Amino acid sequence: GDAAAATVGDAAMCAAFLLYAPPLAAAPRAALLRALGELVGGSGLPCTPRLPLVETLSTADDRLAWARSGLPDDALCAQNAVAMTKAAATRRYPLLVDPSAVGAPFVLARWRAAGSKPFVVSAGAAGFARAVESALRFGTPLLVTDADMLDGALNAVLAREVRHVGGRAVVSLGEAEVDVAPTFELALATRDEHHAFAPQLAARTSAINFAVTHAGLEARCLDLLLCAQQPKLQARRAA
Repeated sequence: GDAAAATVGDAAMCAAFLLYAPPLAAAPRAALLRALGELVGGSGLPCTPRLPLVETLSTADDRLAWARSGLPDDALCAQNAVAMTKAAATRRYPLLVDPSAVGAPFVLARWRAAGSKPFVVSAGAAGFARAVESALRFGTPLLVTDADMLDGALNAVLAREVRHVGGRAVVSLGEAEVDVAPTFELALATRDEHHAFAPQLAARTSAINFAVTHAGLEARCLDLLLCAQQPKLQARRAA
């Protein structure tokens, strides 16, 4: 049928979206997706007109879980949630460009919903290295904020250069060899949407841009207003 015939074109659209769109802010991302649609459509590949990327790459249960974890109800954030989910398959840690602090709380809420107790540390904190070492050893999900302040200390961790030595899994952290627990997870976040990351860091992470849109800002303001004045109504909206 038509749906089966469109599979190849739709797969090309989805792959191009996941590869090129997540680092872009809302306006250039929308322009890219329009151009991709025209390119795939003009190539002769059958494809679904105006393919709903979020619905294609996620389930209704996924989207409900995102809402319960506080993800704002707008297209950009939903696309970013898809990109974060799929980033795990590439074995790259997410790097959130998050000037309005939308993505980082969402990541923390998802980890907590999975039963973990994540830790947050600034890349500029005095105890940064100790916090990373502890998270690696004990398998604690770690959110590193102010990622624009990172130097090369995390390169081996970001590249997942884990070695097995005498039954231990270890990774280099600075000059130390640190044990790595299998439950360790990592996400990086920065509020500086204009920072140019070093190629070594950019190549080892999946950049995901949460720079707020007008629709997202309106939805977030509504959520905050309802939480403050009508918490029962907000709970029903999120259910």
